[in-house]
Amino acid sequence: MERRDTELILLEILNLIRLKNSELLSVLRVAKNAREKSKHTSLVIASMKRFKDNSHKAAAVMIRLQALGRMIEKNDLHPWFLTNDPSFSASVAHRALISAAARHPLSLVNGDFVFDRESFLSKALELAKHAGPLQ
Repeated sequence: MERRDTELILLEILNLIRLKNSELLSVLRVAKNAREKSKHTSLVIASMKRFKDNSHKAAAVMIRLQALGRMIEKNDLHPWFLTNDPSFSASVAHRALISAAARHPLSLVNGDFVFDRESFLSKALELAKHAGPLQ
């Protein structure tokens, strides 16, 4: 089996695993809490700790958070956090991005699992319109 075939099978599996916003947030909290205690904890370790009994879910969370990180790093998302609309807060933007990361299909580009920028941001904007406070 070619590497590309293996990557496509993994992509299909990753897109079948259903995740909740709270599951991505819990991994981010584990990593944040460890950093605050001066412990180095990567998303990989945080995900494995949170989902020690479900390695598929741990991998899906980790890959989706990495894809979100790439999206934030490579794209100018300042409009998501800087707005004149008083009803739109940073927590709404964060929740929408996490919600989109939990739900939006991943794509495979040059061997990396990523979100398609336009469809991902469109989904996040749709979710932001209906978002409540970040939990």
